[in-house]
Amino acid sequence: MSYVIKDEKGMYYAGGGEWTDKQISAFRFNGKPVIKRLVPKRTTAAPVPPTSTTHNFGDGAGPVPAHQHPSGLGWVADTATVAATAYVGPNAVVYGTARVYGTALVYGDARVYGSARVYGSARVYGNALVSGNARVYGNARVYGGARVSGNARVSGGNVTEDRS
Repeated sequence: MSYVIKDEKGMYYAGGGEWTDKQISAFRFNGKPVIKRLVPKRTTAAPVPPTSTTHNFGDGAGPVPAHQHPSGLGWVADTATVAATAYVGPNAVVYGTARVYGTALVYGDARVYGSARVYGSARVYGNALVSGNARVYGNARVYGGARVSGNARVSGGNVTEDRS
């Protein structure tokens, strides 16, 4: 098994090798964490420069430098920050100067952008949008077609679109 991780300073590290059952303490099944973390056996991790990949986030800026997050393979603009402990699903995106950290999960067709922050054990999924200076944290769940924007703060409970 091999992996690429981007650390807090923006450096990329590649590693690999064989894994035993005892070394696996993190695993995701269908985008959901089922164990807490993955700890590699000895690694000879060496810095790897980011590839010059671009992605069009559909915000009118056209293709911008971006990468796929190692956990979930969702697209993340190089101007945004997603911690290695967080998850960005394959159809989810994080761009602008947004940050996703802690054990937060962003998946489905969710979008986190602008200067928004998603952290703690928060989940943003479905077609939900978190933008502007919004903060979603703690055990909050934002899903469906919900929109959290401006200076909104969501710290617990569920937020979904009003279908009435």
